[in-house]
Amino acid sequence: MSVPFYETEYDDTYEKSVYEEFGQEVAIVLTQGSQFNRTVKQILLEKVEKAQAEREALIDTCDHEHESVTQAASVLEPIYNELRSYDSIPLDKQEFGALDAYRTRLQTMKDKCEQAAAARQATINHHRTEYNLSVEIPDICTYLYKTFETDYPVLFLCSELTRKIKNYRHQVEHAMSTCP
Repeated sequence: MSVPFYETEYDDTYEKSVYEEFGQEVAIVLTQGSQFNRTVKQILLEKVEKAQAEREALIDTCDHEHESVTQAASVLEPIYNELRSYDSIPLDKQEFGALDAYRTRLQTMKDKCEQAAAARQATINHHRTEYNLSVEIPDICTYLYKTFETDYPVLFLCSELTRKIKNYRHQVEHAMSTCP
């Protein structure tokens, strides 16, 4: 709590922080100068061990989350970059074979997006089951991405890319249907 950004970042007092971290009985003893005896010390040590284990689990979860996002990025970034080039393709001037190749490539990209989304959803589900969270309790994504427009930015990107792929595929198939 002695770091310069503590108050700005957490906006609480020592008393509130101790209460939130260790509970009312320990907070009263630590903040109101009551007798600090062997029993209170044991309770505090148990709560410190529990807090440490929870933080270690959170670090493991964050590491797993980082791996999952990195894996998704390795699949989605090339798709995103490739789709950007589709705006400059004059589909109405392409031959049927080229259009068919575009359609096949778009299907491959769509499949990869869907696989990335499924893998990402599996990670999110794993987080929920690992911590035994009910649907009413925010999950790790809600916690980590609360400043983003969506709590699930990777899934959002998967759906946006899939939507664009479907749109391009529709354009390609339309061009195929009018191809001489």
